[in-house]
Amino acid sequence: MAHKKSLGRKASDEARRAAQELVDTYGPALSSPDGQYCINPSDLPEDQTVVTAEQAAHALLEALTLLASTGWLVDTTVSLDRFVMREDYQSIRKKTQTTKEALEELGKKHHRSVRDLQRQVGSAKR
Repeated sequence: MAHKKSLGRKASDEARRAAQELVDTYGPALSSPDGQYCINPSDLPEDQTVVTAEQAAHALLEALTLLASTGWLVDTTVSLDRFVMREDYQSIRKKTQTTKEALEELGKKHHRSVRDLQRQVGSAKR
């Protein structure tokens, strides 16, 4: 009888939660017939965030690359820049009509693309 070679330890609960979050966030876009998924459909149309299959594939590749190099699925370092951007976004969003306007204004302040800022402040939108 052949003996299966063990490939390593079972993932920790923390790693499994991180993987599940990636699957929940990006999986629907990858399996959607049109390659898009709105993560907050109950929000006003101008505040809705749509994830494309391309964005999902990029995010999942980044997670796997990070896992391969560090052993973690998500970045475990705290970024003060991201915190500042999210705080700025919340302040700017109160003064603008749409999410897009707020992201464009934030982009001017932090010299980043709207697409990059969407990823940086994603959960700060609500």
